[in-house]
Parts: sequence; C-alpha cells; structure tokens
Amino acid sequence: MKISKSLRVVLCILLGIMLLIVTVLGGCSPKGEDKTNTTQTSPQGGQSGEEPTTKKPDEISIFYGTAGIAIPEGQSAKDNPYLNKIAEMANVTFKEVTVPEYADFQTKFDLMVSSGNIPDFVHCWQPVTVQREGAKGAFLELSDIIKNSPVLSKIYDNVRLEMMKDEKGKIYALRTLGSKVPMSCVVRADLLDEVNDGIMPVTPDEWYEVFKKLKEKYPDSVPYSARGNL
Repeated sequence: MKISKSLRVVLCILLGIMLLIVTVLGGCSPKGEDKTNTTQTSPQGGQSGEEPTTKKPDEISIFYGTAGIAIPEGQSAKDNPYLNKIAEMANVTFKEVTVPEYADFQTKFDLMVSSGNIPDFVHCWQPVTVQREGAKGAFLELSDIIKNSPVLSKIYDNVRLEMMKDEKGKIYALRTLGSKVPMSCVVRADLLDEVNDGIMPVTPDEWYEVFKKLKEKYPDSVPYSARGNL
C-alpha cells in the first residue's frame, strides 16, 4: 500500500498521542486514593473467581496539534481510523476533539488555558509553556501518578523523570520518548512494482540497484532523499 509522506507524519503524531492516552488512562492508578482526573483507570475485572466485566468507555475531550503537517485528503483530523484505534485501545470515546491550525496553535492554546475550559487530554510540543501553565494550576502534577503506575513507572526511569521536571521539581507532562517514536522510511510501492517486480530491497546494495533502475527510467528523478519534497 502506498502511503503519502504527510499521512506518515500525521500517523506518527497520532501514535504518539495514542501512547500517552493509553498509558495515562490505562495504567495510572495512584495507590490509596481515587483521582477524579484524566488519569482514571479501567477496572481490571471482577474479584477473584468472578468473570471479568467490560467497563463502559469513558468520554474524554482532547486537544492536539499537527505540527504543521497537512491532513491528507479524505482524512479528518477529528475522526479517522487512527483516532478510532486510540479510543479502542484506551477504552474511551472522544466527545470533543480540537485540532487548531498550525499557525493558530499557540493562540488557541493560550485561549483554552485562560478560559479554564481545558480538555481532559492536551498535546503540546512546548515543554516550557506546559510547565509555566502547569505551575499556575492548569495541568495535573504527575509525579505521584508516574511513581504509582505499573505502566508509567517502567517507561520513565529516573533520568527521564529528571528531564521532565521544572525548576521546582514538578512534572506536568509526559514527554515523548525518542526511542518510541515510530520513525521509518517511505517508499513508492508503485515504483517498486515498475522497476523491481514489487520486490522490496533489503540490503544497501539491493537498494542501490533499485535507485539505479529508477534513475534510468526517470532521468530527472531523485531516487533517494533524506527529507522533504518526497
């Protein structure tokens, strides 16, 4: 299947959001008390000997940005297969999805925070902004939640925790882990069909041979590029 560059990048963003929503909503149960916040957990079924029960999905609202990548034609930023998969994995339904235009992101973010009407889940790529607003009470302090979560405590070690703290040692956001970001190469499947009988190269030498074939067939083409204009 041929997947466009823009769809790939948007998918990466949505997968990052999925990781955070699934880990926060699925594995953040502080010991000894119930937090009425976005960090609620799904029950683990009935007591010993009882049949597990399926919890009704929680309704949550989310706010996220696209990092300036255009949503592919035919896809909606607010309703698409990737968001639906996130909802399924986290056992939630999205009652409201806000996706500002990239140029308006900061303005919309500031207006959202100042209004006090903040969605359950907020995605923002500006740590300083999140720390500043978190210190004012806009966002939940996450240190105890991370510590008591069997999921998050394994993902965020002491080094990562220190990196997420503000100057007062508080944590208001879960940082995306670089090693977990689903980066990958993108290839034109239709061109592989044309010049290599649909066979996916594996070794560097095999890729080099495919690039040569592409250049021979399309002299004005650039068979390989590290980024941009693909």
